[in-house]
Amino acid sequence: MGASGLPAINTSPPLLGIFDACSDDGWASTPTVDSLLPKIVALWEELYVPLAYRSRFFLSFRGREVFYYEVEARRLEWKRSQMLAGATEESSWAEQQSSNASHLGRGSYGCGEGGTPGTPTGGR
Repeated sequence: MGASGLPAINTSPPLLGIFDACSDDGWASTPTVDSLLPKIVALWEELYVPLAYRSRFFLSFRGREVFYYEVEARRLEWKRSQMLAGATEESSWAEQQSSNASHLGRGSYGCGEGGTPGTPTGGR
């Protein structure tokens, strides 16, 4: 209580707790062209992006805002994740097909009853 009988008012700024300890803002720092370019080049090499596209990108966006580099990095990361997901689906599909073929006692599909490819399963 203050001298006048009223509660004292705290005029200091409120403490933010855990946010005060993280004053370096490492997670919130904006990327720069210098930080994005090595990532973009590595993804280009991994995804076998043609040199014509790479050179066109550099000629179009050299000296521009970081936004264009962020978009390219995100586009390449999305494409990479889609390729990895597709490879996983293809391998699981191939495993499923091979297990189905072994379950049926045949080595491949498309054979008629006579065992020669292309012959219909019914009569003439």
